[in-house]
Amino acid sequence: MLFKHYIIVRFFLRSGFKNKKIAAQKDVDYRIKILNKFFIKSMKRQTCQNFEVMLLVDEMYKSLDFSAIKSVKNINIIFDNNQRDSLKYMDKKCEYYITTRIDSDDFVCDDFVELIQSNFLIHKKEMLIDFETVNFISSDYSQHSIREYKYRTMFLSTCFKVADFNSKFCYAKGHGQLHSVFFRKVSIPKKNVFCLVHGRNIINRIKSGHIVNNKKIINLVKSIYK
Repeated sequence: MLFKHYIIVRFFLRSGFKNKKIAAQKDVDYRIKILNKFFIKSMKRQTCQNFEVMLLVDEMYKSLDFSAIKSVKNINIIFDNNQRDSLKYMDKKCEYYITTRIDSDDFVCDDFVELIQSNFLIHKKEMLIDFETVNFISSDYSQHSIREYKYRTMFLSTCFKVADFNSKFCYAKGHGQLHSVFFRKVSIPKKNVFCLVHGRNIINRIKSGHIVNNKKIINLVKSIYK
């Protein structure tokens, strides 16, 4: 097997000092709803299904109802507080790992996985695959902005030889840390990857980008994620 593609998603809900307190039940229910409505649906819609989602869930949430998610064949729920030790859950019977980081409230275009894998297959070497811009859209679909996503590792994909892989690269602090590691980089322009903006920071986070309120994009999202 040439490669295994892992989409690594965290579902860790903590609140309070140093994130030691369990989140309020209404917040947990809301995040489960968002996870199912947006992220899970976008994974089901992928034109290429040759991937595995590693949904890393805080152990304190073992009692939550994940039945809808468990029914999706390529999503693996892992209850483990050590989110950086994902290597122990990965299949070593392949030559390369492709790892992609997405948050549990993000969603992507239908050919997201296909684009990543097709770019890797052109080169078949260790490389970094990036998406140039991200759509930020409010949870009520009323506001939409676009900006470069250069300060976190969301939507970045690393392609590593299994022998060289270190899971810390899945959780690098930012684009710069990963861009300095790879000689070969591919940047994919103008594709629809979305960061859902919700909660108390909605206005500031929307305004931090270039506000466009593209009706075509908004209507597309509304039509798919009803």
